[in-house]
Amino acid sequence: MTDEDRTNEGLDGTIQVKNDTVIVQDPTGGGCYPAISVTDNVEVYIDDIKINGRTEVSSKNKINFVPKEVPPSQEINISIDKGEMQARLTINIIPGKKYIIEDSEPVTEYEASAVRFEELLPERPKKEEILEALKAKGVVFGIDDQAVTESINNRDGTSTVAASGVKPVRGKDAYLVNLYDPRTKGGRDKDDDSLWVDSLDYGTVISVDEGTVVAKKIPPVPGKPGMNVLGEEIPPPETRDIELKAGTGIEISSDGLEAISTTFGRPQVKGTLVSINTVHTVEGDVDIKTGNIYFKGDVLVKGSVTDGMKVIASGNVEVRGFAAHCQIEAGGDILVKRNIVSGKVKAGSSRVNLFPIRDLLLSLDASVDKLKNAVHLLSVNEELKSRPEVKKYGVGVVLKILLDTKFKPVAENYSKLLTAVDSLGDEVELVLNKKSVMDLRDIGSKLVGRGPLSLKSINEIDQMFEKFKRTTSVTLPEIEETLQRKSSITVGYVQHSTMEATGDIVITGRGAYNVKMFSGGNVTIQSKSGFIRGGQVEAQGDVEVHELGSMGGAATSVTVPEGRKIKSAVIHSGVTLKIGAAIKKVQRMGDLSDMD
Repeated sequence: MTDEDRTNEGLDGTIQVKNDTVIVQDPTGGGCYPAISVTDNVEVYIDDIKINGRTEVSSKNKINFVPKEVPPSQEINISIDKGEMQARLTINIIPGKKYIIEDSEPVTEYEASAVRFEELLPERPKKEEILEALKAKGVVFGIDDQAVTESINNRDGTSTVAASGVKPVRGKDAYLVNLYDPRTKGGRDKDDDSLWVDSLDYGTVISVDEGTVVAKKIPPVPGKPGMNVLGEEIPPPETRDIELKAGTGIEISSDGLEAISTTFGRPQVKGTLVSINTVHTVEGDVDIKTGNIYFKGDVLVKGSVTDGMKVIASGNVEVRGFAAHCQIEAGGDILVKRNIVSGKVKAGSSRVNLFPIRDLLLSLDASVDKLKNAVHLLSVNEELKSRPEVKKYGVGVVLKILLDTKFKPVAENYSKLLTAVDSLGDEVELVLNKKSVMDLRDIGSKLVGRGPLSLKSINEIDQMFEKFKRTTSVTLPEIEETLQRKSSITVGYVQHSTMEATGDIVITGRGAYNVKMFSGGNVTIQSKSGFIRGGQVEAQGDVEVHELGSMGGAATSVTVPEGRKIKSAVIHSGVTLKIGAAIKKVQRMGDLSDMD
């Protein structure tokens, strides 16, 4: 068939979509009209009437294709945990679709469909919307603005913590601080209120004086409440309080916060019960394993005190074994059940040193009036007043001359007094009035050495003597009162040792060999055959012993005050006895006729 024949028969109409425009070509001759069939994702309107199925069209028809459009959507989800301490925000988006009618070639049968599409996204939610969503869930506290903003920007379905609560802060329970805990590291100085041990210390026992705060209660500290995301307050856990309890030797302060010792000894803390143990017990020997013991209280040594060791206590000391080449000092009594060999033993501590101080003060007090009168008498002597040194230095020269000649014992005794006071060291204020010590030293600076030359007038000399009288009137009664507190030494046998006691010295066994003893009371050798052989014995009371000295004439001296007695059944040659000012050196056994 030729083209002319086809033309004569007619051409079918066509439909073409181009650039979103529908182009209809009507048929010619006897051709057929084109038709539109509606399929997926497109709505077709012909002359504003929506069609379904197949419909023929012509160029006269108004044809409108409307691609299907699926709008986008988004979900705002708020979740709260069980503890209501977190609110999580999740923004999920569901993209929309806008279908696209694609261009086509002219066809007689057009199927209206859209496969390709553009993705549509919803607008970002506003912050206010999120806050409203949170509020709708009850979330009003701890909202994190930055987290909300990031979630809005991301919208990727990620769960974000949008609000957080504040956990309650736990408070602190009350607790006890043991100020003298033996486990505490760092050691203590000898001046501390504690037991201390020198280079031989390996222990941790601690002791304190009366009035020492040994433990403290630290009160509970309340916690801080928290708040959940719903704005509800969360109370903190309750704190635990404790009660500081007083055991033996302890009192609790009025505020209940301090445990204070009412006696000396070793603090003990069990739970909240604080007590003072006044006895420190050494189960075995005092040796390099235990270290030197310095204890404020009583010390019980169930073994012995061995070579080179020290036991120093403010209370009593009991040694159930022996003591050899060691030092034992107690503020109270000392008992050594067996022997003391080459030891230094002192009962009464620094109080023992008050005896020579008392005796020197008494001697000086009896002499200063005579010295004062002598100064007055010589100070008006014209011949003496004319001497060049008196004119140069003043009347103090007169005092200096007297102290260098007739009254030399006064200067010597005052020097001894100052030495005795200085020997007390740091313990001087424990046994002597602080002002008295200062006054005695001030007087000494004017009475000893070149001190008298600083006194330019009789008035200054009189003031010095008056000051001495006032000082002794205060100091001597204080010393006598202190010495009333007697501390004794009791031992089985003693050899090559030094013993000092403010009270009695009692030897229960064989006796004493080559021992230096000072007793503020009596010295008694209890054995019926007891002896003192060699050494020096000085007592403020009586001395009683079966045998004094030895067959070999061991130098032995015994001294007691006037009015006291030396009782002995056997006295060997070489023994010197002194009762008050009377001195007798025994030349043959039993020779005491001159002492009666």
